[in-house]
Amino acid sequence: MKTHELKIWSEYFNAIREGRKTYELRRNDRGFEVGDTLVLREYKPETELYTDREIHVVVTGVDRIPAFGPGIPHYSEPLPVWAHDILDWVVMSFRKDKYVGMES
Repeated sequence: MKTHELKIWSEYFNAIREGRKTYELRRNDRGFEVGDTLVLREYKPETELYTDREIHVVVTGVDRIPAFGPGIPHYSEPLPVWAHDILDWVVMSFRKDKYVGMES
């Protein structure tokens, strides 16, 4: 099991903190697996800074998303080079483990 530190925008951070969001869609560039811990650090894109808040979640499910590409009936052209990065996306379900930071 691995620990992955990821940035997350405030609106999604708050939704996880409040229990309204229990999954995360990410490119699988880290080999996410069930049992891994995600350290989701709140990030404010308008200031390009992290806050002091983070949520630790444990991955309970990983589902690969074959977005599009060869083999998909409506897509018959060869994929452009830039598209290869988007073929390996995953949806990770998780349970909240702990919250770190100020209450605001």
